[in-house]
Amino acid sequence: MTTTERSDFSRFGKTFQENLVQLILMDRPFCDQIREVFAVEFLELKYLQAFVNIVFSYKDKYKIHPTFDIMTTLLRTGLEDQNETVQKQVRDYFARMQDSEPDGAQFIKETSLDFCKKQKLKEAVEKAKAERDRLKQLEKRDAQGFVMKVESELGVKQKKRKGRPKKDE
Repeated sequence: MTTTERSDFSRFGKTFQENLVQLILMDRPFCDQIREVFAVEFLELKYLQAFVNIVFSYKDKYKIHPTFDIMTTLLRTGLEDQNETVQKQVRDYFARMQDSEPDGAQFIKETSLDFCKKQKLKEAVEKAKAERDRLKQLEKRDAQGFVMKVESELGVKQKKRKGRPKKDE
């Protein structure tokens, strides 16, 4: 699989992905908007996936966007299911993130939203094709069953007719 065929953000690079995740934390309206079409699997890097999962889990549970202070606490307590390398990467990333603003925020927002929407559209088309194929198989099976039923009924009627004399006789 070439880089252009991959269905994740890897072709945009690590910095783009880190800036995107930073925007997800810092910009609540953008987070709400992208979440409608975003899949954590679009992120290439495991530590960014873990970070976003924590943000989304908090939002789901408390119905509010986490602050930096809340994230500090969550990152101290909420990474038990990750290996030590990922835990360290998440915490290091969070420390770096707090000291900077993402470069090209508007570009990152537009590009990531466009990418996610296209991926969701592609997914929907694939599901529709699979459903179409399934329905074709059902129709084919139903048509074959119908033909067999008609043939068997015609065969039974023809057999009954063979034993009867014709009205002219």
